[in-house]
Amino acid sequence: AWDHTVLGSLCRWRACLAPATPQPPPKYLCAPHSACKTFLDSRAPPHKGGGGGGGSRAAPAPQTAESSRYLPRRPTEKQLAAARPQGQAGADLALIKAASSLLQELFGGKLVATIATFCQRAALEASDRYRYEQQARRKAEGAVAAAAR
Repeated sequence: AWDHTVLGSLCRWRACLAPATPQPPPKYLCAPHSACKTFLDSRAPPHKGGGGGGGSRAAPAPQTAESSRYLPRRPTEKQLAAARPQGQAGADLALIKAASSLLQELFGGKLVATIATFCQRAALEASDRYRYEQQARRKAEGAVAAAAR
């Protein structure tokens, strides 16, 4: 379970520093992010069972909520067990790392890739060539639509 004495009562949504509120649920999010979580999860496609005669006996993969991309994952038992020999400070550090999706990306090496991808995309979209290609694509789509009429 999340230890509120270590983590405090801040919203756990990625990079949010607003205080968490008990209403609306869940109590670990601020009110705007609770509404956002509800909205994202309601838009998720329904999970389809795996009994379709394909011969596979594997259990269907559990559906992940769209909001899970923005929320931290609880530390696994393996992570907690690895932190126990370090004492309470190690366990607290493992809990803090697990409570922040930004820290998870940083320690997992994914934050660098996320930033690099963002910078490449921003540079591409700011270039004159990108704008020219977008205009040419729109003209071509317009010509195809006009020819179809």
